[in-house]
Amino acid sequence: MLLIKKYYFQAICYLIVILLLLFSWYLLKSEIQMAFKAVWNLYSGQTVSSSSSLQAFNEMIQQEVTEENQEEGRAELKHIGSLEVTTEGANVRTSTEVKDETVAFVAAKGDQFYYYEEQNSDGTIWYKIINQETQEQFWISSKTVKIIE
Repeated sequence: MLLIKKYYFQAICYLIVILLLLFSWYLLKSEIQMAFKAVWNLYSGQTVSSSSSLQAFNEMIQQEVTEENQEEGRAELKHIGSLEVTTEGANVRTSTEVKDETVAFVAAKGDQFYYYEEQNSDGTIWYKIINQETQEQFWISSKTVKIIE
């Protein structure tokens, strides 16, 4: 009787482990499929030299991410150039209006951003910067940055 209970307990443990593995597979399915697809595409039918294989793999992953972003409705924005903050503190604003309530955060000297648009407002050039994760748009004055790219 004790032997039957032991096997019954082991069977339940195995069942729990299998269910956890299946649940993990379900949660990570798209990431795993994307990785397998990228590796398969990289090496099936293509001859890729070892020096360019990493670059090709990164390009394919980027293409997958771009397609996934488009499916989710997020636009891929192309930046115009890069900026670097040249002052000790640069106000990053929600609009080009110079008011206390438009300050979103203060960027430190040396911080770098991509910019996506230029706008002239009251004789000052403003650069649009975008948080890629949240798609929030901010503005920073040309008086506090220099173009580095």
